[in-house]
Amino acid sequence: MYSSDDLRDMFQKFFVKTKDGENVFTDFDNEVLNWVSESEMEEEGYDEDDWYAYYIDHSHGEAEDVVIDDITNTFMRNASIKLSNEEKLTLREIIEEEYDALNY
Repeated sequence: MYSSDDLRDMFQKFFVKTKDGENVFTDFDNEVLNWVSESEMEEEGYDEDDWYAYYIDHSHGEAEDVVIDDITNTFMRNASIKLSNEEKLTLREIIEEEYDALNY
């Protein structure tokens, strides 16, 4: 079992400091758009540029969950490790600390 500090160090090495780590915010924006309905936005009086505000007002963290799951899977693949459910929860906390936008 990996300690929180071990996971944090490995996460920096095998994800944050790689090309994958550079794409997190773009991936998040793209995922948010999957959860936004333009027709519902229009019906509720949101401007088309307010897609993020609409998502925040109507979401339950769906996009964040998808991106965090993708990050977790990419990290485990890059580091060639398997994590227990407890370790995945610890990693989730580390991810949310590193990428505040994913902390809903």
